[in-house]
Amino acid sequence: MCAVHVFQEADRLSAAEIAALTAGLRALPGRWSLFPSVGCDGEVTLLAAPAAWAEEEWCVIIQRFPHGLRLLLSVGEALETLGTAPDVPAAIRLMAEAAQRHAPVPA
Repeated sequence: MCAVHVFQEADRLSAAEIAALTAGLRALPGRWSLFPSVGCDGEVTLLAAPAAWAEEEWCVIIQRFPHGLRLLLSVGEALETLGTAPDVPAAIRLMAEAAQRHAPVPA
């Protein structure tokens, strides 16, 4: 499973954002899994992992911040910022780009 660090300054994702992210992930190629994590202060972090990464310890972490949705790529214990999306469609595009760049090469 992915290493997760929930940032204390993260805001709450709305139910509408979570639903839109779920629908957007379902529209991407391949199968994606979405795992919510709720922090002590009620902040929600979503972990999105494509089935193609099933044997890898990679996932995309999505958190709401005042200026948009922050996306991080988690690889084991390392975090890489993918970017901050102003809205859900932009976040889905960032996840699709990450999947293309970071998906494992078939043996």
